[in-house]
Amino acid sequence: DGERSSVLDLMVGALDADVAEKSLYLPTGPAIKDNLRNVMDWLDAAVISGRAKDSGLIFRGSVLEGSTSQDRTMQMYYNVEDGTLRFDQGWPELERINGLVLIDDNDVDIRVDSGESFSSGFDATTASIRANDNGIGSWLSVTGTGRGQAQQGLLYLQATPATQGFGDYLAVWQMEGMVDLNLGLAIPLGVPEAQPQVDIGLDLHDNTLYIPEYELRFNELNGRLNYSMETGLSSENLSANLFDEPVVAQVKSEIDAARSSVTTVDLTGTVDVDALRNWSKQSKFVVGLLSRTQGDTDYLAQLNITQPARDETGQITVQPQRRLKISSSLVGVNVGYPAPFKKNPDQPMSFDLTIDFHDTRQDLQVALGELASVSIGLEDGAIRNGLVFLGRRDSGVSVRRLNANAPGLDVLGSLQNFNYNDWISALRNDALGSTSPATAAGNFASMREVIKAVDVTISEAVAFGQVVEDLNVQIASDDSNWKLSLSSDVVTGEIYVPYHASAPLDVQLSHLHLSAPPKEDTTEAPVAVNNETQLPDAESLEQEEERIDPLLEFDPRELPRMNFRADAITRGDVDYGKWQFSLEPIPGGAEFSNLIVEARGLQAGAEGEEARFIWNFDGDTHHSYFNAVLRASNLATVLSGFGYAPSLESTTAVFHANLDWPGSPAFFSGDDLSGDLDLRITDGRFQGGGSGTGALTLISIINFDALVRRLRFSDDLVRSGLSYEEIYGSMTLNNGVVTIADRLQIVGPASLFQVDGSLDLEQQTIDGNLYITLPLSDNIPWMSGIAVLNNLINWQVAVGVFLFDQIFGDQVDSLTSAQYTLKGPWEGLEPRLNQVFGTPPAAGTTPPSTPVTPQSIPTPQ
Repeated sequence: DGERSSVLDLMVGALDADVAEKSLYLPTGPAIKDNLRNVMDWLDAAVISGRAKDSGLIFRGSVLEGSTSQDRTMQMYYNVEDGTLRFDQGWPELERINGLVLIDDNDVDIRVDSGESFSSGFDATTASIRANDNGIGSWLSVTGTGRGQAQQGLLYLQATPATQGFGDYLAVWQMEGMVDLNLGLAIPLGVPEAQPQVDIGLDLHDNTLYIPEYELRFNELNGRLNYSMETGLSSENLSANLFDEPVVAQVKSEIDAARSSVTTVDLTGTVDVDALRNWSKQSKFVVGLLSRTQGDTDYLAQLNITQPARDETGQITVQPQRRLKISSSLVGVNVGYPAPFKKNPDQPMSFDLTIDFHDTRQDLQVALGELASVSIGLEDGAIRNGLVFLGRRDSGVSVRRLNANAPGLDVLGSLQNFNYNDWISALRNDALGSTSPATAAGNFASMREVIKAVDVTISEAVAFGQVVEDLNVQIASDDSNWKLSLSSDVVTGEIYVPYHASAPLDVQLSHLHLSAPPKEDTTEAPVAVNNETQLPDAESLEQEEERIDPLLEFDPRELPRMNFRADAITRGDVDYGKWQFSLEPIPGGAEFSNLIVEARGLQAGAEGEEARFIWNFDGDTHHSYFNAVLRASNLATVLSGFGYAPSLESTTAVFHANLDWPGSPAFFSGDDLSGDLDLRITDGRFQGGGSGTGALTLISIINFDALVRRLRFSDDLVRSGLSYEEIYGSMTLNNGVVTIADRLQIVGPASLFQVDGSLDLEQQTIDGNLYITLPLSDNIPWMSGIAVLNNLINWQVAVGVFLFDQIFGDQVDSLTSAQYTLKGPWEGLEPRLNQVFGTPPAAGTTPPSTPVTPQSIPTPQ
């Protein structure tokens, strides 16, 4: 045709060739196009070693200068045995290959019948190279399946450059068992700015996955785990056992344009609290929180792993982030903490826990329904700093620490209820994981390094059986105590709680206002109205007989050691004054020593005098013992303070009391008193008004003002009350019956009253005698009494006696004496005259048995 042509047909056969020498057969001429050069360059680097059996090369086409690629063609085929192939410089090699390599111009196909990589066997693996659609570069595609050790399969997620960055957190994962491996690769060859595309699948069959970073072991792991360059890590039908309970898992990832990935592992299952508590990666703080929980519950857990991309040098610019979230209703779990955190297994209680993991520290976020939310930083398992907020956070309101990085915890917020005794026990022992007093004390003391500030308001606080509403508590610490500052309408002051449980509490209150007891106004004391005593009515007395000890179920043996001081105590509207004591639990109850009381004008334990109270309890029965010297100045103030008519005034009063009664201290009643009482009262007078009831009958000294008036003495004697210089005597009590030992002496400026016999405080009766010695000149009304004494003395004799007294004065005092019988109910008691003008019998002798006077003394005419 007049044109030059030159066609070369070249066929080369190789019976046995060393694949490592493949470069000798690859075209390297300057006229080779880019696409073919890329393929030849890949083949030169990818084919490492092996033997080629019955292989060959065919070339056909023009060899003239200027000819095009369409003018020639080249095919190569290699039957490879025991070959080694590296798809990519960063990928693991495929070894011990038996297969066929086919090259058709720019297209390459590799069919692997068998091979290994990372000790995993591969079969049915194919690879191909095809030109890019835009004609720039080519793509290498690889698909294959294999089976091998699970750990070897995991290496594909750790070692490939395609997962660089993402695979860093998988580097320490460990797997056991066999897996099926599915491989899909798309590797660019000469394609500018193209990224490899990777799809790896692991089919798991009863495998074990161990994540050392979290000390989590998934047993009986089944399902499929996938990795894709586009979507990251994902799962299909993944299930396992975690903490010996079945879980369903779902894994998914999100990868942004910068190649940063966020992988989420969702777990749904059941966990036993014991297993969670024994989790070796559990922080000491959470272990402490779980110390009082039992049972198992359903939960949702989510592990988020954020892996940032590397910069151009391969360095990670931002530290990886790892976050674990756990949420549960806690149904099935018994929470043994005191209220309001106490719950039984059937009750739901929303629980959410978030843990952010860092190199040596953790950040915890805990939310427990509307009861509490906690934000805590941990370092090496110990609390570094944080905030505990109690109660419900209002929407849109942020609660933060003033200095977020300051060491220690701030505790803020509010609680609906709080029982001091229960919580101190929990904090000292169980919640700290120790029942040893020494260890618990050390743990309790160590909390001072953790708690920086506490400011909590409690709607209803209970301490030692007493309820306090709207109480603000602030807590600080020193070398040996927790200092609780209390502020409320009920109580204000400080309580020092020692770190060691054997040391006493130190309670220092400025005021303590106790609620009024039921029926206090009708069952405990009469009320003075218009200077007269108003006694309880029949219904009130019946209620009094049915009194129930308010501390009947209380065990004083459980009271803590305590030093107590209160500057002001009230109960209802009643002032109980100032109190101080030391409390010591004993095997048979509790002992109160160093007792000092100043209440309503009455003092106990003053001037260094010992005052003690013992509260006995044998598990069934209470009994109270009181031993003290009681002092007062004006008894009228004391009587008024206790709600009685001020029927007795004094300058000083001293009572040596050794008393006891059945029941607790709160069950005190004069009707049941037993023991001894010595009294000495000086410089005062008896005033009008009732004597009262109960034990204060003794203090009012049986209303001598009313008694003297009934004796019809002269107005000069009783006009301004019966005066005295001294009252003294001793008496014994037995179940509310008072027996006057010897006589009760009432010594006046010119008179002497003496009383013996007994009083029944419950029945308000007296059975005794009154001995009176008075100047005759003050007692003209006696004459009428004398005149009717069995007609033994007429009025003339009486007048003579009166004149005799005017002449001789005090020398006849011993003749102006009388003995009266006092018998019957005290209210309206009328004395009966037994004897006059006789010297009072000696103390302890029996008065005359036969009365010598009428039933009453008539008014003089």
